[in-house]
Amino acid sequence: MKTNKRYISRLTSFLTAVLLFMSLGVAAFAETIPFADVPLSAWYYSDVKSAYESGLINGKSEDRFAPDDNLTYAEAVKLAACMYQKHTEGKVTITPGDPWYATYADYAKNHGIISGDYQWDKVATRAGYMSIFANALPDDALNAINNVPDGTIPDVPMSSGNASAIYKLYRAGIVQGVDVITHTADPDSNIRRAEVAAILTRMMDAGARIRFDIVTSDFRITVQPASAKGALGTQVSFSAAAEGGTLPYSYEWQLRSSSQGDWKPAGSALNGKSTITLTLGDWIDSDSWFIRCVIKDADGRSAASAAASISLAADTPAPLKITSQPKDASAKNGEYVSFRVEAEGGTGTYKYDWQLSSAYLYTIGQWMSAGKNSDTYGFYVDAKDFENGTMVRCVITDTAGNKVTSNPARITEGTIGVLSFYKQPESILAAAGQTVSFSVTVTGGTTPYKYAWQYMTDNDSAWQSSIPGAVSGQVFVTAVSEEMIRTNYRVRCVVTDAKGDTIYSDAAYINKNTAPNPAGSIKITSQPQSVVVYAGQTASFSITATGTGALRYVWQTASAATPSLWTNQQDGYTSTFSFVASSDVLSQGILVRCMVYDNSGNYVVSETAKASSSNTNPSSLRFISQPLSQMASVGTTVTFTAEAAGGSGTITYQWQAAYVSGMTQIAAWSNVYGENSSTLSVTANSISGGFGSMAYRCIATDGSGATAYSDAATLIVY
Repeated sequence: MKTNKRYISRLTSFLTAVLLFMSLGVAAFAETIPFADVPLSAWYYSDVKSAYESGLINGKSEDRFAPDDNLTYAEAVKLAACMYQKHTEGKVTITPGDPWYATYADYAKNHGIISGDYQWDKVATRAGYMSIFANALPDDALNAINNVPDGTIPDVPMSSGNASAIYKLYRAGIVQGVDVITHTADPDSNIRRAEVAAILTRMMDAGARIRFDIVTSDFRITVQPASAKGALGTQVSFSAAAEGGTLPYSYEWQLRSSSQGDWKPAGSALNGKSTITLTLGDWIDSDSWFIRCVIKDADGRSAASAAASISLAADTPAPLKITSQPKDASAKNGEYVSFRVEAEGGTGTYKYDWQLSSAYLYTIGQWMSAGKNSDTYGFYVDAKDFENGTMVRCVITDTAGNKVTSNPARITEGTIGVLSFYKQPESILAAAGQTVSFSVTVTGGTTPYKYAWQYMTDNDSAWQSSIPGAVSGQVFVTAVSEEMIRTNYRVRCVVTDAKGDTIYSDAAYINKNTAPNPAGSIKITSQPQSVVVYAGQTASFSITATGTGALRYVWQTASAATPSLWTNQQDGYTSTFSFVASSDVLSQGILVRCMVYDNSGNYVVSETAKASSSNTNPSSLRFISQPLSQMASVGTTVTFTAEAAGGSGTITYQWQAAYVSGMTQIAAWSNVYGENSSTLSVTANSISGGFGSMAYRCIATDGSGATAYSDAATLIVY
């Protein structure tokens, strides 16, 4: 083949003058190279020396070449664009843009070197680098000198998108593969500076190009392993096959944890098999692994398959884990303490179950639910919390049922007032176009305070930053939109004092009357029932519904005097709601309803129930005799009695028990087995502590399935 001397001369002068792109440093022409990290014994020594002395490439510093550093796509396209312009126009006029590689990429696209954008800041793979350089010079500057028939590069099937570029550079003698025996291209690995030096030398000087032929034989890879994705814990399979040569074949599967580096045997348990199965575990993390099979015949001839990637499926959730634990709190008697937990990973939405324990109960592993479904939880402490060593933790459950439990946070008595909320933000009813405000007041801690308001809607999976502020930021003002109302817009305030202590307020909602569930996917099978109560008694309501996934219940109340002004009172996964009725509330009547949401955001609104001191519907099922709270000594038997009337058909009873603290329920109600009459007898087993007492209530059900709940009666044991 006749060498194009004019081309070599032009290209050499071009590269000497302008291709100093690879890194910082000063190019020099010397008989020896100054790089301590390029030993004379290295395979790339002569290529680095030639490229360095020709001014093609610099070191990272005066004495460091960094042969194992990778080339980025931005650097690759700059080299290609400049070579093409110098070859076709005789000089380089392209200058850096913003970002610096933009002008080179645009030039390359306009002149057919590339057809689109790459991830410019990413390191280039061998296949990606060759797809750019195959077009960096005209075809007559990359004439074929080697016999490389289609399909003979073991890991580059002709169906590959980069096959034509790779075969072109093989045939021109620019590259010969990572293995001089099998000529595998390893297309998914990255290109290193040492290899770039060799390629630039061959691009510059046709006399430096490699001459070789890939001789076809009867031994070759016929089935390549396919890349695979899967979820954690699932299995993926890989197969490789060959034909020709001398039987029997031997199989060695090899792995590597990145797109470059050395291949290592996958393990003796996998050797000798043409098809293997791997279980995807934590060893994958978030990165792809690569696998290939080296097959040898009985005469020692070897062929390496193409590399297949192993990765987690895009929708595979990361394991559920807690990223921020609840912190210990120090407070004085009567002060408010708050705790917060953060989690990530898992599937869908999280359900938070805050739990309480005392120093004694903690030693035997007992915790009681506080009934709070939020990433924050707070309460006012009293002296008994210090005496009993009250502790708080949170159990987080995702939609798939995965659970994770936080570390316990302890409450200790402090001499300085703990940072706490004196006034929480309150939910507001508003129409679109109105302007509303939320405010907080804090006490304790160290002034000055910093306030940061956050918001969340049903479309968000985490709280979003809204308006940060200083002391004046304790008030948050916003205009209400239809989108806010439709997506349950709510806000909270994050307050940090001068010492860095941080507390999180309760969530406050913007509410509006809503339309019925449009999809009809949620069905209410038991509506909340009106109740008759007296001042100081507990008004209890419940609802039963069916729908998709875990249903969320938002209980709302309104005054009978203003029945359209609904306020959220309880938001979570609890289908029951109760409160202690006051004389003021009963004098005007309080309305109660429940909005039920499924996991797709569909919702339905229940019928309205009423709590009042007079029965507005004498025929409705109701309790006419309530169980009374009692005190008893250890070992004695205590009897509770309740009687219901109204409804239709025969009335049946079911007693339930729960832990309470004062009038606050701190554990879920559970049925008392076998107690199905209007009376309940229990034995007082242990002394009630400051932590809480046992409470009992009765559920009455009539022949139509309607239900009514009695007041809760506490049992204090001494």
